[in-house]
Amino acid sequence: MPHVTCVIGDIHGQYRALRALLKQIDFSPSTHRLWFVGDLVNRGPQSHDVLQFVYDHQDVCTVVLGNHEMYLLACALGIREADDAYGDIARLLKSSNIDTLVAWLLQRPVMHEEHGWRMLHAAVWPWWDHATTKHLAESIHQELTGLNPHALLTRYQRKPSALDQHDLAFALRVFTKMRLVDPTHRQPMPGSMPPEEIPAGSSAWYHHVAQHGLNHIFGHWAATGLRVMGHAVALDSGAGWGRTLSAYALETGEIFQVNVT
Repeated sequence: MPHVTCVIGDIHGQYRALRALLKQIDFSPSTHRLWFVGDLVNRGPQSHDVLQFVYDHQDVCTVVLGNHEMYLLACALGIREADDAYGDIARLLKSSNIDTLVAWLLQRPVMHEEHGWRMLHAAVWPWWDHATTKHLAESIHQELTGLNPHALLTRYQRKPSALDQHDLAFALRVFTKMRLVDPTHRQPMPGSMPPEEIPAGSSAWYHHVAQHGLNHIFGHWAATGLRVMGHAVALDSGAGWGRTLSAYALETGEIFQVNVT
């Protein structure tokens, strides 16, 4: 029987919503593959349960790292302090198996390509060609899985204006944080507003990547919500803000969605 691949949006520690979504999907490890667009953790109350589920089912799960995983890794490696007001990372760091989970997260990529789809958490830089995009994603993976991930994670904290556009820290910020670009000056732009409210001079990154010849599926942009846009699918429907958690079946285009309670 062919497998069904369901891509799940930003969970943000909402484990009960994840279980409800998997029930709606009728998930079975024998018939389904799960992709996750990142931000498994933080904001919600059950980040450890979410991580543990994905870790326990890693044979059928593909995960790309999001900015909240970057925050968790930076805290776990002593690069920054966990802020209790920001979510449940401080509590997660006290878990008995946190070292195992952190080591596993460091092995996750920032981009995954398969069957004409490219999954990432936030964005790709529209002015990288396909080969450059893959090379930067693979180089980031090598750095994070190497002997000194601290160096890249420390540079990641800097503002993108201070980084070259082929620097791995710039690339990591693009893959995990970027939403808007200035297409005239080829600069990342701040903002997390709905696409209808993007100011003049800025543009959503996904309007500029059709030349890569791939369908893109991503999260990170809760104000965008669930949107299917031809060559791009946005999957962050606001679970981290108490709204909904969504999934998209790659083979059929079927959409699944549950409320966060």
